[in-house]
Formats: sequence, structure tokens, C-alpha cells
Amino acid sequence: MKKDNTKGSKQVPESFSQEILLDPHGDLFPDRIQDIDERTLSDSYRRLQLIYFLGHSILGNRDLDQLLKATLDALTKSIQLERCFIASFDQQGNLQPLIDHDIQLSENFGQWPVSKTIITRTLKEGISILSSDALHDKRFSKAESVGFHNIRSVVCVPLGQKGSCTGVIYADSRVESNVFSELDLQFLSALSHYIHLGIRNASELLEIKSKQLLSDERCVALQQELFREHQIVGRSNKLLKAYEDLRRVAVKDLTVLLLGETGTGKDLFAKAAHRLSRRSDKTFMPLNIAELSEALIESELFGHEKGAFSGALTKKIGRLEMAHEGTLFLDEVAEIPLNIQVKLLRVLETGEFMRVGGTKWINTNVRLVCATRENLEKAVKNGKFREDLYYRLRGVTIHIPPLRDRSDDIPELIRTTLKEIDSKKTFNKSAIKRMQIYSWPGNVRELINVVKALDALSDANTIETGDLPTKMVTSARPEAPGFPPLQEVLARAEENHIRRALKFSKGNNDRAIKLLGIARATFFERKKRYNL
Repeated sequence: MKKDNTKGSKQVPESFSQEILLDPHGDLFPDRIQDIDERTLSDSYRRLQLIYFLGHSILGNRDLDQLLKATLDALTKSIQLERCFIASFDQQGNLQPLIDHDIQLSENFGQWPVSKTIITRTLKEGISILSSDALHDKRFSKAESVGFHNIRSVVCVPLGQKGSCTGVIYADSRVESNVFSELDLQFLSALSHYIHLGIRNASELLEIKSKQLLSDERCVALQQELFREHQIVGRSNKLLKAYEDLRRVAVKDLTVLLLGETGTGKDLFAKAAHRLSRRSDKTFMPLNIAELSEALIESELFGHEKGAFSGALTKKIGRLEMAHEGTLFLDEVAEIPLNIQVKLLRVLETGEFMRVGGTKWINTNVRLVCATRENLEKAVKNGKFREDLYYRLRGVTIHIPPLRDRSDDIPELIRTTLKEIDSKKTFNKSAIKRMQIYSWPGNVRELINVVKALDALSDANTIETGDLPTKMVTSARPEAPGFPPLQEVLARAEENHIRRALKFSKGNNDRAIKLLGIARATFFERKKRYNL
């Protein structure tokens, strides 16, 4: 801990100023007990009681409002102050009041009737600042807010440490000087550790709740709707979030760009977008660009006139024309050649196109849904995809998660596949666990094929780990036999470490979480994943 003591103005000889740089490995109270007078010890004991009871409140209370009220109550009881507040940064990086006492603070920090110079310095340098008379303190002689608001005694301590401050505790008096003592500064600095921890824990819990977004009942309803209406199996947060986004934009008639790896179900999401739209009673017209040659892509999209090219024996109506007033789904849109991209862009801008070999413009009104496994931004930089078309296609972008990011859905996917093929077989826990560790480069499509193959090849009613394909049992890559991928190594290490923590804590979840140093939600998610 670093201390910097400076004398106050000669006009106020009894005043003093102090700054403390908090060091998590240092000693906030360096004085020996035998050197402290009896009155100071008595005051210290009273503050120690407050810290003790506040610590109970922080550790036992996850409600941010109640935590802040308890903190403010401790401040007003332990320190003779006129005004005080606790503030922290919001997600946009703006300092916002969390709770205050006898002071009105707006959302605009620049309008706060306090010393913004002291607060800014506390946040920037991570130091606790005390001035018994800021009006005559040389450190703040150029601070206009001190004189304007007639700030006398002031103390300000950071929440967090230098470089990672999340807010401040501020207290002042505009009536008297010498209100705060060195003991007050030390007390507030010690208290800030608890408050910072409590706010962080409460905020993390709020963040977890906000990320879930959907109640359990809503998740069940969405899961049922996904399967019943669109044949999509899953209940992971990432999948349901993607579907929820799709539901919101489907009725808006906007262009939708679906991003996802091979086998993630982009075609199912495209059909869902059509069913949920106002065009659901019209045509849904799919076209996989990757399956066609360049010549066929143009003919399939725009159609052609009889005699337009060798082999064009009859007139052909293109997908754009057939999908009029409906939905056109272009899968693997990144594969469209540049010369055809120009024509597609015109359709999006004007609604007009011309058949190959034609001489008349044709109007069409289609809702375009596109999908790709490629990085279109990279394709634009490499000159393989037009930038203007890219911006038109990405009206709303929805990321469909790969199966490895929603491994909790694998058991349900297995059961659904077995039911669809009318199989009575089951997978034991060990086999399912191994399948959850596997990276699934082919995603859901690969899983379905594996389940069907195992059903056909296995004679037993229960499929075990030894029945799985070798690549899943060993998780070895073809080019490096016996060398497990990093994902499997990390998963094994994580599972073993959590097992050790539970054993060491004798099954006490709270102690195990503390030993592991991870968020509570993360702990229980991993515990469920590894069947611990």
C-alpha cells in the first residue's frame, strides 16, 4: 500500500489530505495495535462490526437493490456525512448512480453537483482520496466544481483496483471541514472491497438472468413449436435465441441471411421463415447454388427463352418468377458467380429481371432468404463477392449454432431420430457422453446418419461406447492417430478438476464453486454436462 500525505492550506491548519493506492497484497492497516489509542480502537471496533454484518448481507444477498440499501445504511451509520452515493459504469461505459443519500444525480455525469475532478482521478488512478477541506486543498485549486458546489470535506474511494475500476463510493460535506478522518478513509477503502464483490456478484446474476431472456415455460413452448411446426429439435439457449430472432423478423418481409456450418439446419430455418411470414400461403422456392454449374445457376434463377443457348429447346420459367409473391431460398449464396451477382442485385433493387436470351423485363415480388457456411465479409475482401450485394443480403443476419455448441441437445436428437425410424434401441449414458464430447463437423446431419447406422449395425438393444465409430471412441484425428484433439483434453481436465473440487469440499457445491473460482451458473452447467 502506498500512502502520500500532504499538508492542507495554512488557512486551515488542522486539516489534512491523504491518498491511498490500494494494493491487494499490501496492508491497509499498517499500524501496530499497541500504538493505537483507546478511542480509535473503539471506533475501529464499531466499524468492524458494520463490515461484519455487511459482509453477511453481501454474501447472503443476490438482490442488488437490497445490497445497496444495506451498504448505504452502513455508510450513514459509520461516518458523519452530509451526502454520499455509490456509482458504477453501465454497459455503454457511462458512470451511473446506483444509490444515493441526500443528493440528486441525473444520468449525465457532467451535471452532477459534486467534485468531478476527484471522482475522475479516483477512477483513473485507482486511488482513495481524502481532503478535509477541498476548498483550500492545493491539489484541487483548479477544480471548478469544488468551488462552484462549495465542497469542504470529501472522501472518494474506487470500486476495484487501478486499471479495472468499476465505480466509486463518494461522500462529502458542504457545511463543515475536517468531517472525515484517516480512519474513515481506511474504513471506506476496506468496505469498497466488499461492496465491489457484492455488486459484481449481483450484476453477474442479473446478467445470467438477462441472457436467458426466456422463462422455463417460454423455452418449453418454443421447443415444442420448433419441433411441431418446423421439425427442428433442440432447447439450448443459443438455438432458441436464433429461432426467437427469426420469429421477430419473419413477419417484417426483410431479407434474411442465415449463417451456419454444414448440417446445422439452415434449410429448416429458411422454411420456418416462410411459414412464419405473411407469404406462408404462397410458394416456397429453394435453390442450392452449390449443386449447379455457372450456366445452370443463371438459367435456374432467371429462366431462359427457347433457343437462348444450345440445348434450350423450350422456354424455362426461373425460380424468381415461380416464387413471385412467395419466398426464394438461396442456399450457399456465396457460390453465386460475380456476373450473376450483378443481375441478382438489380432484382433486389428494382424487382426486375430478364430471362436468359429474353428482351422483356419481368417484374417479381419475392422475399429472399439466403444461407451460407462461408464468411461473406472475407469473400468481399478477396473480391469473390460484391460488397453492395453483401449489404443488401445481410438485412437481418441470424447465426445458427453448430452442434458442438449445443451438446445438451444431443440426447434429445438421438431419441427423436430413433423414434422417427421406429427403433426400440437406446444409448447408454457413457455413449451419449462420448457423443457430446465429439466435435461433430457434420453437425445434426452427421449425428442423424450415425444414429441410423448404429441402429442398423448393432445387434444389442442398448448401444454402448464400444459400438460408436472409432473416431468418436478415440477422438483421434486421421492424420494423427492416438493424438486427441484439444477439445477432448480440455473436457477431461475440466471434468477431473470439478470432481476433485467436489471431493475436497465433500460434496458442498458452494465450497466447490469457491475453490474452482467460476460463476455459479457455469458450475451447475458443467456439473450437468459431466453427470457429476
